[in-house]
Amino acid sequence: MEKVNLIDLLPKINEAFDKGKAFAFMPNGISMLPTIVGGRDPVTIKRPDGNLKKYDIILYRRKSGQFVLHRIIDVDEKGYILCGDNESRPEKYIRHDSVIGVVTAYKQDGNVVVAGSKKFFKDAKKRTRTRPFRHLLLGIRNRIICPIFGLKKK
Repeated sequence: MEKVNLIDLLPKINEAFDKGKAFAFMPNGISMLPTIVGGRDPVTIKRPDGNLKKYDIILYRRKSGQFVLHRIIDVDEKGYILCGDNESRPEKYIRHDSVIGVVTAYKQDGNVVVAGSKKFFKDAKKRTRTRPFRHLLLGIRNRIICPIFGLKKK
C-alpha cells in the first residue's frame, strides 16, 4: 500500500462506509507499537455500529484535526479513555462523534488478527495491563540491561 495522508482518504473511507463496506489503509506512526507497526501493518476499519467498548482500537480525529489510531482503555459517562499501545499517558473523554471507524482486523507480523479474537484480547489485555509501567520498563532495559549484555536499545 502506498503512503497517503488520511485527510485525502476521508472521502473514500466515508464512501466505503456509506456502501456498508469496510476500508483498509496503512497507518503510520509509533503509538500502537508493537501491536501495529506503522508503514508495515495494514488495518481494516468499519463505521462503528453503536457504542464502543474497552479494548476496541479506533480511528478518531482530534480537535486539532490530527487523525489517531488508539485503543480504548476505559469508557465512562464523559467519553472514551484512549491510549496508544506504545504510550503511557491516556487521552481522556473522547466523544463518540470524534470516532471515524473501529478496527475490525489488522496484520501483525504477516498474520491477520481479527478484532474480538482470542489473539486480539490476549494482546489487548497485556498492553492495557502494562501501560502504567511501560516507559519505566523500557528505561530500565535501555539504561541497564542493554549496556550490560550488549543489546540494541529500543
